Amino acid sequence: MTTYVKVKNTPYIRDINTMALLNTDRKAVNKDEAYKREMAKNKEKEKQIAELKTEINDLKDMVKKLLEKVENSNG
Repeated sequence: MTTYVKVKNTPYIRDINTMALLNTDRKAVNKDEAYKREMAKNKEKEKQIAELKTEINDLKDMVKKLLEKVENSNG
């Protein structure tokens, strides 16, 4: 059987069997989970932006090479 003890002056309880500290403030837990989801989205967006920058640089290099070939074939 699981036994919990309230931790004084906090929104936490302690599981006596595992000594785990559990937050009973659902509003704070939900806020933290939303924050973590937002940070994960931001990290994914940053990754996509970095990939797009790389692709743009690759395209720029290709265009430069094509222009050099055109200039060399005309010159």
